[in-house]
Parts: sequence; structure tokens; C-alpha cells
Amino acid sequence: MKKVLFYLTAMAGLCACSSALEEPALADLSQGDEATLTVSVDEATKVDINDNDASSSLSWNNSDKLALISQDGSQTEVYSIKQYGASSCVFSGNAMTSATVNILLPGNKYTKISDLEQKTYSDQEQNGNASLAHLEYNAWLKNVSDYANVTFSQAWASAHGGTCFQNGCIKVRITLPTSMTGHQVSALSLKTDRATFRPSLYGSKTSSFGLSLKNVTIGQDRNLTAYMMFPAEDISFASGQNLTVVLLVDKKYYMEKTVDMSNKTLLTGKMNVLTLNADNWVLKDMMTNQVITPTITMDGIAGTDEWTIPHPGIVALTLPENAYYTDLYNAYVYADSGWIFLKMEFFMPYWNYSLPFNIMFDIDGNPATGATVTSHTYENGDEKMYWSPMGIEWYFESPGLSNGVDNFYDWTCDAVTGKNQMQWWKYTGTNGGDIFGGGLNRMYYTEDVPNQLTDRYVKAIGILDQVHEKAVLEVRIRRFSLEARNTAASKMRIGFKYMSTPRSTSVSGWGFYGLLPQGPKTGGVRQLVPMADVYLPPYQDYEWPF
Repeated sequence: MKKVLFYLTAMAGLCACSSALEEPALADLSQGDEATLTVSVDEATKVDINDNDASSSLSWNNSDKLALISQDGSQTEVYSIKQYGASSCVFSGNAMTSATVNILLPGNKYTKISDLEQKTYSDQEQNGNASLAHLEYNAWLKNVSDYANVTFSQAWASAHGGTCFQNGCIKVRITLPTSMTGHQVSALSLKTDRATFRPSLYGSKTSSFGLSLKNVTIGQDRNLTAYMMFPAEDISFASGQNLTVVLLVDKKYYMEKTVDMSNKTLLTGKMNVLTLNADNWVLKDMMTNQVITPTITMDGIAGTDEWTIPHPGIVALTLPENAYYTDLYNAYVYADSGWIFLKMEFFMPYWNYSLPFNIMFDIDGNPATGATVTSHTYENGDEKMYWSPMGIEWYFESPGLSNGVDNFYDWTCDAVTGKNQMQWWKYTGTNGGDIFGGGLNRMYYTEDVPNQLTDRYVKAIGILDQVHEKAVLEVRIRRFSLEARNTAASKMRIGFKYMSTPRSTSVSGWGFYGLLPQGPKTGGVRQLVPMADVYLPPYQDYEWPF
């Protein structure tokens, strides 16, 4: 049979299963009979949940093939790539004797329409975060009367007496809570309250659609990117219909988040991108399906404990690798209905065994209300605080270990006796003012605590390992002591300032001011970083069970 060249142009299409290779020059098409197939996607048809994405492109591999089948099934020809360029492929194969044909992609795996119609998408597995290796673009034109100039679109197929089918792709791009760093995710599911998804083109609809994940550990950037192909039928959501994204974490937790999908449609032939941020996730026990609420044990123990579970309410402030200062190398914050909890892990080498530190609370979560901080002691050009923006209502000063071990652990303040040197300050100055410039009033108690800030309201406990020069400190603070009760805020913000001395400086120098999370160095310059957001559940006071 006579050979025919097929010239395919890929324009903003889907991810194919293959990866792009180095592009050779386009083939010389001046010889022999030719046909041109154009695979195109109209970007203007993207739905609301989509966004521009650099990965939304069709790439070709020199092993890709097309299958052409005559209408009566008597002839099947598989076409191979002859050459390809930046946006085009040239396929060659034997000419068809039938004027009406079916065209299948990829033709090396599927040579019957029924193969693609019956293909199931319920057993997909992605190996690695953001991997594309498992994706396979499936498209076929059924009973079209022309194969000399072909477009994989329904409009073109209808104009030539046939039908076009293309599968679709869902890209789920997630930023997870800070406490998810280091945890493994082994599955992702999309669930809704009614039958919406098909496992295959003509299979019965189900209420869930999933993907297995392999070798996915959440890194410091807390990002997870997953891809799922779906059959050649649009996925439509009704008015008021929600979608719940479920992650299987460490094979014992479910992390869930629900989003509104009212009247949204996931289109075939498209990369449909669903982006989720770190807010409003819920952690459930895999065995009981019950919501997990961390129970904080005040024991001052370092290492693996209740702080390390991937709970979305626990803010894990781990230092980046290129941080300026590492004395405070881990910190965690959590709040329940009545209390705020802190855990801090310090590294204090012998030349800097004394470590004073301060904590700032933006208790209403609004950086526009309250004070800002500027440092007044500096060394090596590190002359300002690296927060932006702030908004501090409460400011806590601890002498650390510079005034004895007891002061490291005892955070109470007695208005009568002046016990210990812990200092709690409430800012009453103008919004945006320097916290050291006025309006900072020392508070031993609030109007709700008549005489003293006792261990009914603030308590610290920890361990000091003098041999290994490490310390762990856990603190619980009653929310109404910081007026974090009847506020309408659903979050507070917190920052740490601590005085760190390099080895070359005397132990009393305390020339550096630091922050956790530390701004990483870019070109040797420490970068601005925000204060950490901490979720505040609805307020309900209770006594701590001593």
C-alpha cells in the first residue's frame, strides 16, 4: 500500500503520557501524499476553577503512534512518528482504502474503539509528587468522512459525519498546613454527595473518584500536586453541590477539605486545575472516621509526640535550611477553645548558653491594629526586625536562662510580690506605632484575674539538657488572659524574637534579633517573613485538668 504522511499540530492541549524529547527539524513534506491532523484546545472555553498552567501542554515521544481503522473494521493501520518539531508531528503509514475511518490515539495501545470506551480510570497511580508519568492522553474520532485534514474537536467531527472523544485531566494543586511537613500521602480522593464521576465512559456514575500516590512525602514548601485522567465525558456539578478532597496521611489519618463546586464543569480535552490553600482542613482517624482534636500533654518532652501529628490546627514553625539563626530550631503553636499552647525547642551552645526571647501576639489576627516592632540593638547590619506586617496587642518578655533555670520555666506574674522577671505587656498606643515608642503597659493580670497571673492562667514546663546544650519548653496560656475570647477573629498571629550571639562575641552581647520562621538568605540578605497564622476555634473557657 502507498505510504501517507500525517502532520499533527499540538496547540495548548493536554499532558500526554510521554515526555518531550529534543526536537528535530520538521520533516520535508514535499514528497508523497499528505494529510494534516490538528489537535487543538480553545483556551477561551476554560471554566472558572481553571487557571493558566505551564504544564498544560501536549508533548510527543518518538514512540507515539496513531491507529486508523476502516468503518467496516476490515483494515487497521498503525502510523508511527517520522519527525516532529516544537508543536507538530509527522506520522507515516499505509493509506486507507475506506473513505470513512476511526482514528485512535495512542494507536500503539488501542486498535479498537471498544478498548478506549471500556478503559477504566479507577486504578490510577502517581509515583512521586507532581509526576506526569502516569498520564495518558486518549482521543478518538469515530466514523469521520475525512482523514486528510483532521481536527480532534466535536465541531470538526460533526461537520464530517462523526463524533470526537477526548479524555480530560484534573490537576489538584494543594498547599497543606505546616504540620504536614514530613508526612506521607498515599491516596487522594474526590468525594461528593451524589453520583457524579464515571470510572469508564459508559460505566455507572459513582460519588467518588480517586488516585493512589506512591513516594509522596510533603516537603518544607508543603505543596502537593496530583493529576488524574477521567473518561471522555464532561463532569458537571449541580447548583449547591460540594466537593470534598480527601488525603490518606501516614496510612492512619484522613485530611479533608470541602469546596463549593456549584455549576462547575470539568471539561474533557482540558487540564482542569483545582487549587486549594492551607485553610479549613479537618483531620480524621482512619479507623473511626472521627475528627481528631490534639490532647496536649504538658511534659516538656522533645521528639515525637502529639505536636507532630499532621493536625491542621497545629502550626509547626520549622526553620528553613538557610536560616540566619538556629538557636530556636523548632516551635509549635496550637489553640483550643480555652487555651493557647506553645512548644519551643532550643539549641544553646556553650558560648550562648543564656538565651532571652520575646513573643508577640496579634490576638485579633489583624495586622492593621496594634503595634509594630523595630529593634534598637544590632550587629553586622542586622538592625531591624524582619516582619511584615505586624499588629501586636500583647508582648511577652522572658529572661530565658540568663537569670536562672526557675525563670525559664515560671511564667507567672504576681502583682503583689513582683515574683520573677517574666513580663507581660499590653499595647494601648496608636495602631501601627513602634511598640517601644509608647503605649506599652506592663500587665500582671487582666480585669478578669483580680490579683495575679497564677498558674491557673499561664504555666510552663520543660527539660534542660545541659550535656547536649538543648532545652524544651511547653507553655499553656489561658485565652481570656490575652483577651482572646469574645473576639470575632478566627485566627491570631504570633512571632518570636530572640537574642542570639555568634561564637565570636561575648555571651552578654545579644547583638542579634531573630524570628521563627526565619527569613531565608537571598544574596546574603535575610528576607521579610510574615507572622504565623494560628486558628482560633470558638471560645469556651475551661479549667486545665491539673
